[in-house]
Amino acid sequence: MSRRNYNSVSFGNDAQSLKEYGYFKDNSNGKFHQVGQLKPNAWGLYDMLEI
Repeated sequence: MSRRNYNSVSFGNDAQSLKEYGYFKDNSNGKFHQVGQLKPNAWGLYDMLEI
């Protein structure tokens, strides 16, 4: 069984990169967005935070 480092995500520890991988309060303009419009994570999944 492998152990996961829960202090990081597939795109690293740079909080500025989060906006490239998922929508949240600061970049969603308060609206829902279609899946797949941003970059996928390391496993090819869109709009998923692997924590």
